[in-house]
Amino acid sequence: PARTLDELDDVRVLMHEYIDQAVFAFDRVKYEAGIRDLPRGGYEPHDGGELLIAYRVIEHKNVDNDDGDVDQQDNSKLTPLGCVAMRRFDGVYLPHDDDKDNNDDDDGDVYDVTSTPSSCVELKRLYVRPEARRLGTGTALVQSIIQAARSSSSSSSISPASAAG
Repeated sequence: PARTLDELDDVRVLMHEYIDQAVFAFDRVKYEAGIRDLPRGGYEPHDGGELLIAYRVIEHKNVDNDDGDVDQQDNSKLTPLGCVAMRRFDGVYLPHDDDKDNNDDDDGDVYDVTSTPSSCVELKRLYVRPEARRLGTGTALVQSIIQAARSSSSSSSISPASAAG
């Protein structure tokens, strides 16, 4: 889980990369505000949400010191590879239609808030850096967030987010 300020900053960096590569239409201003305000916006555990981040550990244990000897130190570095988010979902996404009484969530996605039980969560913001794709990173993130959803006391079903979510 992304809990510390550094971890949340890593999630923000990954989410910015995600929107920079986006091929779909969305409200960039709202999305940027949502990234800035993380984990607010329903992604906090006490709100039924979660943010997960995957890291690669790069180990650097042998360090040469000034006298020519090698010191054994652990200078491991974590490199963020991908992230995924979950939040409680109170509605079903519908196609945008001005004639319907729909609501707009923080991303501009339109949904009907009367159609889904409050125990449903949606998975959002799955992004894996290109160098970490086809290595199981995305699968591990999805499996982990599904496990978090299932173990959450507020969720009994999982809903995929819209293509723009």
